[in-house]
Amino acid sequence: MHSIHWFWQMQPTSVRLFIVVLVAVFVISLIRLVRLAGHLCRPTGGPILPETVLRRAVTPDCLARSALAGRLRVEITGVSAVSADGANAEEVHCLLGSAEATFLCLWQKCRVDLEASMRACLFLVLLSLVTVGFGANPIYHSYREGSRLTGSTCLVLTLGQLVLLFAFGLSLCTALYVLSSALLRMLAMRKVNWEHFYARLTRHLPNDR
Repeated sequence: MHSIHWFWQMQPTSVRLFIVVLVAVFVISLIRLVRLAGHLCRPTGGPILPETVLRRAVTPDCLARSALAGRLRVEITGVSAVSADGANAEEVHCLLGSAEATFLCLWQKCRVDLEASMRACLFLVLLSLVTVGFGANPIYHSYREGSRLTGSTCLVLTLGQLVLLFAFGLSLCTALYVLSSALLRMLAMRKVNWEHFYARLTRHLPNDR
């Protein structure tokens, strides 16, 4: 904490403004990703089995949100028995169709949030470069004013500060990129699992509607 306070106190006012913008972009993107992770890893509710869908014991919205949260189970146990009991294929097809539309809508919204976070990573890198570029002169003069340091010493200290500034921005970008990449892979797996679940289930339904 002391090092952070020292780092902040060493920056001129103009550089502090850039740092505030860097942190604000990171925090906004992080909040978006945390909300997205909540949708993908929602702990409430039990697993959804194919038999549950065939018995129409789940709503399309619940099925879609469960698929997005990774709670689908593709084990087919006793499906033939359920189908033989007279499960209404037309109603099951409608349930799956409605759930798929809802799932794709939710999935696309999550995808848009992830793409925004990826763009924020690039913006953080560019903003870090801008911060270094605009901060070089004021940082150098902050060392020169009221001190007995030589010009070369001030230059070395300025370079050290600029490296720290760029490393700070790059660390924010890296953290955001790693989290976005992990959620992107998770989101892709959710779609693959839904397509597998959908295909396995529809194989046990009559083709005619």
